[in-house]
Amino acid sequence: MAAPRRPTESEGERDRPLTHKVSLSPREWEIFRELSRGATNPEIAERLGVSVHTVKSHVKRILLKLDASNRTAAAAWYFAHAEPRGEGVANDESPHRRTQVEPARALMGAQQRALEKRGSRDSRRALVLARGREICLAEVADTHFARARGLLGWRELAMGKGLWVRPCKAIHTFFLKFPIDVAYLGSDGTVVKTCSRLRPFRFSVGGRRAHSVLELPAGFLDRSGLKVGDGVSCSPVDG
Repeated sequence: MAAPRRPTESEGERDRPLTHKVSLSPREWEIFRELSRGATNPEIAERLGVSVHTVKSHVKRILLKLDASNRTAAAAWYFAHAEPRGEGVANDESPHRRTQVEPARALMGAQQRALEKRGSRDSRRALVLARGREICLAEVADTHFARARGLLGWRELAMGKGLWVRPCKAIHTFFLKFPIDVAYLGSDGTVVKTCSRLRPFRFSVGGRRAHSVLELPAGFLDRSGLKVGDGVSCSPVDG
């Protein structure tokens, strides 16, 4: 699917994808990591031993620093730019070194690290954008084997991640361990059909206009506001 060009600087800071540098404190990195895995504020507070109010304050600052409109956009940024480089408190580097995230370098090195980790698995990825914002980082399944495998074997699908299956007009969730949201895309990248919280052992058909499908975490459609008629672009970030 041909991907529309990404917005340029002249088209306004507010409409640009989250590709700028960001400086976060060690505590903000801890909360950012948990947030990106789909944890709620109370869950983050319990895991880190802080108050819910403290978590809320940190989340607000994180979103402001990222210029992210919501938690879903922030999670997409994390998986695209921070996780591939091991950013955050789990890293043994000095906090002053690891708080500066350079997206371009992160994206350039992501493929090599993924190949080393996954061996022969298809590790290509695509940034999924809607309304000028990155909404998730999706694995690309465009070979017969990758399409057949789909999400089989995945333990979970974290918020901010997804699977882009192309070409594809219908999917099933047989033997999956979790529900998913589904967005069918036309050949021009327009969302032609959505399905929320599709449970395991179900079948879904996108219709004659469907050209590819995004398999997303359950609840993603509600949180991101992605709906039928929205224009979506899937831009490969490696290989």
